[in-house]
Amino acid sequence: MGYKVLFLTFSADGKGFWLRYTSLSGMRRYSALWATVFGYGKPRGFTAKIGEPLSISESSIVGLERLYSLHGGFSRAASRGLMWELNFTPSEGVFNPIPLIFRIIRRSSKYLIANPNTTFEGAVSIMGEEFSVNHRGMIGHVGGDRYLNHWAWSHCSGFDEDPEGWLDILVASPDGRRRVLFGVVKRGNKIIHVGRIMGSPFRGELGLERFNAEAEAGGYRLKLEVEAAREDVIVARYEDPVEGYRFCHNTEIASLTLTLEGKMGRTRLGCSKRAFYEYALPEKIDESLPEIVEV
Repeated sequence: MGYKVLFLTFSADGKGFWLRYTSLSGMRRYSALWATVFGYGKPRGFTAKIGEPLSISESSIVGLERLYSLHGGFSRAASRGLMWELNFTPSEGVFNPIPLIFRIIRRSSKYLIANPNTTFEGAVSIMGEEFSVNHRGMIGHVGGDRYLNHWAWSHCSGFDEDPEGWLDILVASPDGRRRVLFGVVKRGNKIIHVGRIMGSPFRGELGLERFNAEAEAGGYRLKLEVEAAREDVIVARYEDPVEGYRFCHNTEIASLTLTLEGKMGRTRLGCSKRAFYEYALPEKIDESLPEIVEV
């Protein structure tokens, strides 16, 4: 019983995409493809259940054929009006941002940053709309026996001031008692792990349009500010393997600022209109927000 997901997100110039391969094994069993586009008018997304089961890991996806290879640098899919054919540059390494204590407490839960900062090239087709892709983004893999109650998550692939840098920060309550902040930042050649052992106590603000947080890590004081426009948000309804749903409020074209203060001074890094942000809860925040539609 559980779920597995491999997702790709990529964006440029206020345009973005969110593609997912999923498998669920619980009260119901199925595999599905998801494709969502942002910035070409209102966000719109679709999901399609597929006949063959998908075997999903961070490095490979196999159905009737191989659909994705991390080391081969490709991702493809085609079903019910959803199609993509993409190539991407090799990964600089797989990262596990989950604090060590929660890897022990929740052994069945997984999140791996399979490729944190890569360039996707190719084509995406969503219900007859054709898009050419030459965008920077990331690949992630999540899985577990059931979803967390809630979480907030932001990612930037390539800062405006440092194209090789990146950020992946989450807030969650893996033990169901306290909210913690954790993740990974790359600045220049330096990797900064945030909340690596226990998670950092969350100090900040969470909401549909704003995510702010502060923490200390790697000799730095970090301040994260994420802003999302309500009109750029779409809601994905995730079926939990045990019961109920999680409502994931998502945009791929948020704006993000990271401020780092250390002994050598202060650095400000931005990610304008191409940051990934999602806020997931057991209920939908605003019924007027569009949802991803099953086809």
